[in-house]
Formats: sequence, C-alpha cells, structure tokens
Amino acid sequence: KTAHEMAAYLGHEGEALVLRLLRDGYLTHPAVAAQPVAADRFDGKRSLATTRMFLFDICERMFARRAPGRAESLREALRNVSGLSFNAAEGGRSGDNMMLRGFYTFGDIYLDGIRDTAQYNREVFNLEQVDVLRGAAAMLFGRGQAGGVINQVSKAPMLYGINKLSAGIGTDGYDELKADLNQRIGETTAFRINMMSRNEGSSRTNPYTGTEPEVHRMGFAPSISFGLGTDHEVTLSHLWVKTQDRADYGIPFLNGKPNQQRAEAGNYYGVDGNFDDSETNISTFNYLFKISPDTQWRTVLRAANYKRAYWAV
Repeated sequence: KTAHEMAAYLGHEGEALVLRLLRDGYLTHPAVAAQPVAADRFDGKRSLATTRMFLFDICERMFARRAPGRAESLREALRNVSGLSFNAAEGGRSGDNMMLRGFYTFGDIYLDGIRDTAQYNREVFNLEQVDVLRGAAAMLFGRGQAGGVINQVSKAPMLYGINKLSAGIGTDGYDELKADLNQRIGETTAFRINMMSRNEGSSRTNPYTGTEPEVHRMGFAPSISFGLGTDHEVTLSHLWVKTQDRADYGIPFLNGKPNQQRAEAGNYYGVDGNFDDSETNISTFNYLFKISPDTQWRTVLRAANYKRAYWAV
C-alpha cells in the first residue's frame, strides 16, 4: 500500500501517523515509492519489497493500538504481535524477556529512541504507543539483532488539556486505578502526570498451602515541557515504578517433562517465600532544536537506577 492508501484504510488516527512518519523520513512519498529507498550510507539500498514489508508492520501496529487502554503491561500490549514470544527467565534473565523472530530482544528494547536494556517489568500507563519493527534493527537504529526493535514512546505534555481517570475491579482480587492529567501553564509550557496502581490475585492456588500468584504494582510519571511549538523545546521527565509480585511459572517438571498428574488448571505450585520485587527510577532530559522545517537536532540525557530482588522455588 502507498502512504495515502494506508491513511485512508486506517482512518484519522492512521493518517496522522503516516504523515508523521513521512515527515520524519521513515516512509517515502507515494510519488517515489516505486524507487529504491536509501536507508543510510552504510545500509545501501532497500528494495521496494523490503519497503512494503515495513509498511505492513506499521499497519499491524495500528491494529494493535485500537484499544490501548486494555493493556496493563508491555507483555500484554505485545502478546498479539506475530513473530514475538515470551521467555520465563531462560538464560538467567528476568523481567520482560522476549524473542522477536527467533532472536533475543534485550539489546533492542528502546525507550523514546534510547536503549532500555535493564531487566525489569515494564508498564504501559505512561506510554503513548509501542513501535515494533520486524527486520534488521540496523535499518533505523544502528547496531542490533536481526530480529527487530521494540520502541516505547512515552507520553509527553501538550498545549491542550487531557484529564482522564479510570478505575477497574474484577474477580480474584483485581483492582486498578489510573490517572492521566495534562495541564497548560503558560503560552508554551505544560506539565503532565500519569499515575497507576494495580493489584491482582489468581484463580490458581497451591493445593497444599493455599498460596496463590500475586501482582502488586504502582507507578508515577511527572513531566514538564518548555517552548512547545517553538524552535527550542525542552522536556524534563521522571518515571517511578515499583512492583511486588509472586510469579506463576506454571506446573512442575518430572524427568524433564511436565508432570501430567499435577497439570490441573487451578493448581499453583509456588510457595509463600517466592517473590519478585523491583523499583525503577528513570530521569530524562530532552532538548529538541528545529533547525529548519526538515532538519532537527535532538539531545537526550538519561539517568536511571534499577533495584531488583527475586526468589523462586
């Protein structure tokens, strides 16, 4: 599909995305879509077939974003992406441990275009969208795996008010509260605060001790922007996420195979002493200088601290 066909097919939201990708150089204009596209001087030329495959991925991402509020974690947001699977701490890695087209992604997860390689459980309450690029990561992001790239795009302050509050309650001890507050405080200045609290139980319990898997997560993400709509934009943001989970690793194995006698849907075989606790703090300074209508200079400084402790039997 050409860019205009994609925009018409995906509706108003798709049109806005396509226009932004055209502006940033990620897509080509329909008038030149039939010509080979130069990715950069190191990659040489991309064929029309490769360009079309990349456009297909953009369409698939738009379909996944039809109901973004239903996803609670990055794992849930990506569970329907074809070619992407989740591991359960294989290789000694914990947190969001994923495979894309058969390759590890721990070196190809980004947060606002900056590598986000730490081992922690990512939440989506402060994300505007999640971009998944299937194919060689070097096409847009430099050195990386051949599987692709997962880029998280954070919510940022805007010059118009958006204030949302949502709450949810369900079975097995589920409750959630989210808030997204954006306020303009000057001609070119605005701040935004996103908050989240979620607790989950489970329908599965240990038949001997009564222990069940649990999820307890909290998050707070303030940000402020200066110079919005001008040639010099500055954004300061911070992300704090705390998790206290008791993970569910499935059923036990016997002689290298799943124990069929214990493979009942309602049985959980963790113990009270299992825990997976973490606390994440990420502070970011972003400066955008618009040199001309088609040229920008972006400077990003980031400081992060990750604390994690877990035990599983």
